[in-house]
Amino acid sequence: LYWNTSDWLPWLAMQALFAAVFAAVTQWWFNIRWPIVFTVTLAFMLSVNIYRLPPSPISPTEIAKMNDSLPRQFDGITIESVSFAHRVFTFQASSPEPLEAADLKKSLGADSGIVAEQCKTFGKWLATRQIKQIQYVWSWPGGTYSLSIEARDCQ
Repeated sequence: LYWNTSDWLPWLAMQALFAAVFAAVTQWWFNIRWPIVFTVTLAFMLSVNIYRLPPSPISPTEIAKMNDSLPRQFDGITIESVSFAHRVFTFQASSPEPLEAADLKKSLGADSGIVAEQCKTFGKWLATRQIKQIQYVWSWPGGTYSLSIEARDCQ
C-alpha cells in the first residue's frame, strides 16, 4: 500500500468519525460503554476497508531494480539515482562538466520531447494524482537545474 498522509489521513478520519458516532449512539440507546464500542467498531472498519487505500503506482521493488542498473550515462550526463517519495518521482543526474542552465532549459522545456515522453509513460498516474510530480534534478560543478512535470503539463 502507498502510505502517504494526504491519501490515508482523511480516510482514517472518516473511519474514526463513523466509529465515534456509532459508539455514542450505542451508549445512548443500549447503555454500553463507548470506549469498548469505539475500539471494536474502529478495528472492524479498518480491517474491512483497508483495501480501499490507493496502491502505489511504483513499487519499492521497481525503484530498487531501476537503481540497480545505475549509474548510467547518456550524452555526458550520468543518471545516479531514482526515487519515489511523497508522490514525487525523482531522477537525480550529474555531469562532471559545467552545464549552462539556459541551454538545459531550452533543450528540456515544455516544447522538448522529454515532457511528451513522460506524459505518455506516466500520464494516467499523474491524472489520478497517484504521482503528483516527475522531477529531474541535474547537478554539475557550480550549478543545479531542476525540471518538474505535473498533470497540467500533460494536457
